[in-house]
Amino acid sequence: MTDYIESRQRGGESYSNLLLVLLLLGSIVLFVGYWWIVRERYWSFEARGQFGDMFGGLSALFSAFAFAGIIFVILLQKQELSLQRHQLTLTRDELSSIRMEYVRSSEAQEASAQAVILKEVFDKVDATFQARQLAQQNFELLSNLKNVNDLKDLINSNEPLSNACRAVVSCYHYIGFLINTKVLRYEREYFEEASSNVWRMWVCLEMYLKFERELQENEDYGKHFEKLVERIAGYEKRNVASSKPG
Repeated sequence: MTDYIESRQRGGESYSNLLLVLLLLGSIVLFVGYWWIVRERYWSFEARGQFGDMFGGLSALFSAFAFAGIIFVILLQKQELSLQRHQLTLTRDELSSIRMEYVRSSEAQEASAQAVILKEVFDKVDATFQARQLAQQNFELLSNLKNVNDLKDLINSNEPLSNACRAVVSCYHYIGFLINTKVLRYEREYFEEASSNVWRMWVCLEMYLKFERELQENEDYGKHFEKLVERIAGYEKRNVASSKPG
């Protein structure tokens, strides 16, 4: 379509240029011919005046031609403006199409990146399977922690369990960080798949995490794990509210 418009424009320009040249040449021929006739056939000024009066109507005709030329130029400009508007419309449509294609491409790239991150998350959780299993087996021991001294005793007496707890907290802290900072945007997909496991680990490790913070004197230890649990609670609450009839 753009090629068609350009060809129309080139054709219109060629036609206008040719017409202008023909008018110019015709005017020159008429002027020279008039001068030659007057010079060769009419010697006296009286005869020349009479001859000139014969062309009074011709002056009016040329004035009409000039007016017609103005109308012709206006029509040419109107055609040019129409072609330009059409070309602008095509350009706008083409830019809109390019923009939509870019948006679709960006969305596809984002979906692909999120799928990779989500797979990384589940792989990281799978890597802590034994640690989570060990923590669940010692649920009663972990939930009965009363203070920091109990935690110290646990660390000194049961190093494998202590290491397992740290591994689980680190795993869910990392996942919570990805979700809380919007690096992982597919939180709904993750919640639907893993919320029950997160809840079980939180119930198992809540007291451990509390006293580990005191022991390390670091209030930020495992904070994204805790925020992850809060987000899951909010997500489940919204689901329950939306499922109620009415």
